[in-house]
Order: sequence, then C-alpha cells, then structure tokens
Amino acid sequence: GPNGFIDFLLYNVPLGVEKTRWPIYIGVGIAFFFIYYFTFRFLISKLNLKTVGREDSGKETKLYSKKEYNEKKKTFSKGGVTEVIPEDEFSKEIVVGLGGAKNIKTIDNCYTRLRLKLTDPAIVNEEYLKEVTQAKGVIRNGENVHVVYGLTVPKIREKLEKYLGRDKGDEE
Repeated sequence: GPNGFIDFLLYNVPLGVEKTRWPIYIGVGIAFFFIYYFTFRFLISKLNLKTVGREDSGKETKLYSKKEYNEKKKTFSKGGVTEVIPEDEFSKEIVVGLGGAKNIKTIDNCYTRLRLKLTDPAIVNEEYLKEVTQAKGVIRNGENVHVVYGLTVPKIREKLEKYLGRDKGDEE
C-alpha cells in the first residue's frame, strides 16, 4: 500500500507468502529502482538531459518577483520584435491613445476597466490602445470611455495618475 514499508510488512507478512505473495512487490520495487537509475543515468550522461541543478551556467532557473513579472508582462510586439515598455512609457502610450492629457477630465477604475471622462471621446485611438497597451477592449458611452485591462487596472490607474501629476488628489 501507499502507507510505507512498516505497514506493508504488518499487513502482508502475518498472512503468509501463499496469500499475499509479498516478496514479489519487493522484487518489483528493486527492479524499478534499477530501471529508473539506468534510464536517467543514460539520459543525463549520453544525451545531456538538463535536470534541475544541471542547467547551463548563467541559465539557472530563475524565480521572478512580482515586480519583474509585471514588468515583463507589459511587452508588446512591433513586427515580431518584442519590446518592454517602461512604466512611465506605458502611461504615456495610454495618454497618446486617449488623445492627449488635455482630453482626460477624470480617471477612475472598476474591477477590470480604466474609467475615464474625456473632453472629446471621438479622438480616442482604439486600435492604438489595443495594439500598443494591450487593452482588451474600449467601450464608449458619451463622454465616458472605459478601457478594459483586466485585474491589473488599479496599478495601471495609479501609474497613469502619477504620470499625469494627478496622484495628489488634486482633481475634481
């Protein structure tokens, strides 16, 4: 059973070899030990299989911090070349897509959307926002424009307000 060697002995040995044939299980265990040992020894020595701890130097498995992960996520593609947009550049790209800083009256967010009140919603470049800032959608309703970014939107809003110098609560 899965409970370990002592349980295996307690349940099987008293019943006898005739009923449980327990030595076969020990034999199978030993056989599999050698099968695994020689299989992996072959894969590692002959085929140079990269197992944990044997990566090429300088290419060790890296654990990314949340900050590094979020930085990496904000990548976009320009003709197949992936570039990383620094945070303030990311905010700048959003402002460009929204038609400039003067067009943005208020900034807010709900769970997944950047909620904006704009002077002229007609000049919003929806394709630009989707392509460059990876927006998942743009919803317009009068002067209200919602840009869908997903659950990272509170951080995006925070950075955008900071970029526009509106993070001191000096709006409205």
